[in-house]
Amino acid sequence: MKIPKQVTIGDTKYEVRRTSNDLRLGYISYADHVISISRVYFMGGRVSAYEQADTFWHELTHGILHDMGHRLQNNEQFVTAFAKRLNKAVHSPKF
Repeated sequence: MKIPKQVTIGDTKYEVRRTSNDLRLGYISYADHVISISRVYFMGGRVSAYEQADTFWHELTHGILHDMGHRLQNNEQFVTAFAKRLNKAVHSPKF
């Protein structure tokens, strides 16, 4: 899957940045309107394209729940479970 350079959540445009020097696989900054996706692990090694996509959906899910004012916004267990299923679904179509 191709990760976009920008995405809109509600009325807010977020820049999607690909990083290689972050302690986390991903992060969303509501104040800066940025979603960061790491290309490499903190201790070294490349993050696979599939895992980068999974991280993108994870951070996007946080952003959507934040935009909705939903109580699950910071529930990592829910966000991770939802994003993993979404990523699998996005990668599953057969044409």
